[in-house]
Amino acid sequence: MAKKVAQDTDTMRRQGGGNHAVGDVNYQRAPGDPEWEGGLESRYGKAANAFNVYAREHVRGREAGFNTAGDKRYGIGDVSISGAGHFEASDAAGGSGVDSASA
Repeated sequence: MAKKVAQDTDTMRRQGGGNHAVGDVNYQRAPGDPEWEGGLESRYGKAANAFNVYAREHVRGREAGFNTAGDKRYGIGDVSISGAGHFEASDAAGGSGVDSASA
C-alpha cells in the first residue's frame, strides 16, 4: 500500500493545457471544406450529385465526430487543471504533502 500520494500539480496543469490544445485542433478540423463540396457539380457534372449527397452526409458525421472529440479533450483538460487546484487546496488545508512529487 502506498504511504504517500505524490502529485505534480504543474504537470497536471501542463497536461490539461495540452488536452485543450488538441481539442482546439479537433474543432478546427470539424467544418470540412464547403468550397470543395459546392464545386463538385460544376467540376464533374450532374453525375456527381449522388456522390455529393453521400459526401454531405459524411461531412456532417465527420463534423459531429470532431466536435465530440474536441469536447472530450476539453473535458479531460478541465478535470486535470481543476484536479491540480483541488490537490493544492487539500494539501494547504490538511498539510498532507499531496503535491510534493519529490517527497
